[in-house]
Amino acid sequence: LEAAEAILGGQRRGRGEGGGDGRAPEAPQPKRKGPLLEDLEGREQAPLEVGEAKAHVLVFALPDCPIANAYVPELQALQRDYAERGVRFFLVHADPDTTKERAAEHARSFRIPFPVLRDPRHELVRAVGATITPEAAV
Repeated sequence: LEAAEAILGGQRRGRGEGGGDGRAPEAPQPKRKGPLLEDLEGREQAPLEVGEAKAHVLVFALPDCPIANAYVPELQALQRDYAERGVRFFLVHADPDTTKERAAEHARSFRIPFPVLRDPRHELVRAVGATITPEAAV
């Protein structure tokens, strides 16, 4: 009964009842896995929803972190090697003070070849348990 209520959104319906207008009830919408964030091009990205990809790699960084910036060539190489295998990469700026302009400048300067996201409310940080930069989660 609990599973059925969860599927119906907590609403019980009698046998044969639809939406009250003779139509069948709408199928429940699947729950989103994690936050929906906008990339620097304004496209909505759901990095925790892997979909048809094999995996998603989230790399948490700060634009002024020398250690994170030193890893960029390796990240570029990994992205080249694994993109054809269905692995998507995302660079995530978790510092709330990193503006969209600063993140875009960083992406241009370091030629980041994959979507760059800002996570100022730490939604992704909490979802994957990131604690330090640079840090990656698959």
